[in-house]
This record gives sequence, C-alpha cells and structure tokens, in this order.
Amino acid sequence: MADIWSFLQSQHLVPHLLKGYFGLESEQHRLTATGQLSRAPYPSTFSSRQTNPYLKTDFADNMLEMVAPPSQGSRLAVRNLTMIQEVELAHLKNHDFLWPLSVPPVFSATDLHFAGQFNSRAWVAQYHDYLQAKYGTSRELLTGIHINFSFDRHLLTQLSAHLTSTTESAIAWQNQLYFQCAQAFVAYRWLFTYLFGASPVAGNQLSGAPVSFSAPIRSLRNSNFGYTNFAEETITYASLAAQVRQLNAMLANQRFFSLHEFYGPVRLKGRATDLADLLANGIERLEFRAFDLDPFAASGIAPTTLDFLELCLAYWLVTRPTLDLTTARERNHAVAMQDPTEVFAWVQREGGQLVA
Repeated sequence: MADIWSFLQSQHLVPHLLKGYFGLESEQHRLTATGQLSRAPYPSTFSSRQTNPYLKTDFADNMLEMVAPPSQGSRLAVRNLTMIQEVELAHLKNHDFLWPLSVPPVFSATDLHFAGQFNSRAWVAQYHDYLQAKYGTSRELLTGIHINFSFDRHLLTQLSAHLTSTTESAIAWQNQLYFQCAQAFVAYRWLFTYLFGASPVAGNQLSGAPVSFSAPIRSLRNSNFGYTNFAEETITYASLAAQVRQLNAMLANQRFFSLHEFYGPVRLKGRATDLADLLANGIERLEFRAFDLDPFAASGIAPTTLDFLELCLAYWLVTRPTLDLTTARERNHAVAMQDPTEVFAWVQREGGQLVA
C-alpha cells in the first residue's frame, strides 16, 4: 500500500483523495405538538413515493425518508439534504414537526398499533408485515442517517491503470478497494459510535432488549438491540466472496426476505441490487448505515461528520491496517451500551492511534 501513496504523490493525485461524493438519506418521524405519532396522511403534493426520487416514507407513513442526490463534498451534500427537508417541513400539517432523535419518544399502545398499520404503500405491504412480525414495531421505528459514499472517479481510474495486473481486472481491483474500506469501517465502527452516537434512551421496549435501562447509554440504535440483524443472522465481512455466499444462502433459505433485510453497518452498492451484477460490474459506492440522527444538526448530519468519515476512508485506501473483525460486533456493542459520559481506556488508546 506504500506504493499507492507514492503513486498518488508522483501523479499529484493526493487532493483527489478528499473529492468523494456523498448521497444522504435521512429518516425522521412526523409527530404532533404533544409528541404523538402524526395521523396526517402523506402529502399528496409530493406525488407517488414509487417515482419521487427525493421524498418517500419508510416503515410507517409518518416515518419520512428524504433522499439527497450524490454531491461532491460534505457541504454541498448536507445543503442538498437540508433543502429537501425544508420542502418537507413546509408541507407538514396541523403543526406537526420532525423528531430529531433516532429513537422515537415513548409511544402509547395506541400509537404503536397505529404505526404498525400506518402504511399506504401497497407495493411493499408484504415486506412491511414480514418485518413487523419478525422484528417488532418498536424496532422498525428506529431512524437514522444513511451515508452513500464513492471515491472520486478520476482517482479510481488512475489507480486502476496503475495497480491492475494482467491477471486481475479493473472491476476486481475496485471491488477489493471498496471492500477493504468496508472492512475497516466495520472494525472501527466502535469509534464512530463513540464519536457520533446519539440515541441514549429507549422510547419503547425493543424485542430482545432489557426491559429498561438503569441509565442513559451512548447509542441504543447502534447496540446489538438496535437496528441490526439477529446475532445468528450476522453477515460476515471476512471477505467479499464469503459475504456474497452467505447472503445468497440467506436468500435461498428464506432467512432474509430480500437483500434489503441485510442490516449490516455498511452495504456494498452497484448499478443493480443483484449480487451477481455486483461482482460482474463492480461496487460503485458504500452505504454506511451506522449513524444516529445528530440532534444538533438541522438536517440530522453535520458536514464535519462526513469529513471525518471521508478522511478515514482515504487513509484506509492508501494503507492496510491490522483489523480485528472477530470482535468488531462485541466491541461496538460495549461502546454503544456505555454511559455516554464515560470512555474505555482502549477507545482512547486505539482511537488516538488512528487519528494521530
């Protein structure tokens, strides 16, 4: 990997390491002024959620999903998401507002029942009912930010021409590059949970979680009780081939309804959702799914958060750090469940080594 850094320097490509593209997806609940789940229908002025590329809903119709197009740089990406959110806010009815946390407030049994039924997307009704039966309504009401990221195209083209051997295709090399970054993120997910975790309390009981928490924690959403697959259905990041084999087996055995049910901290994305296409035509971007809504950022995500993620990805592109994937899930869970005012000594030590 030292060769990559030397090549980038010799070709004056180092600035391109931080010219990546971000596509942001934000999920937020519409609530009433009294904190109840909004009963207002999805605004008809936004046309069909099947065709509108920017404004959609998720599990329930009050669970808004705002999708910003890919933009180069963190500032423009956040600005685009903010503009979409402002359009959404302008069409809210009856003094509704958007809840700023990934964990919803305490909903009554009536609210929870309504949330489970409040889905007018007939084309995903079967999937909706499947998720509700398997994971529970409260679990499906957790929200967050999904960050899609791709490296600068010119950077990848130049690196591919330099690194691709006669026995390795450019697509295979690009897949290796992106999967290496995905592995590193999974191994260091605990650091992102430590820095950006922001769901400290449980609004409603989650399936498999303790009945109550004695004190606030750092990130319920990012714990093993939060937005994740069951432990026995955890998908590997040991290698790209192993992950594809495991996902295909989960689909064939009907353990997963579809690839959408893979709730790993980072997904591999291509031009199509088919795994065979992903291997044949290449990974085009990574979708990071381990970020709470930032309650201190108007859009739910701060540009500095994206900057830190991009800096880490650039580092992982040009280096090959030793990664502990074996204990990655357990280490992240420990950080997520910790008192948010405390910090493990190993987090300070290893986190400091990464950013030093």
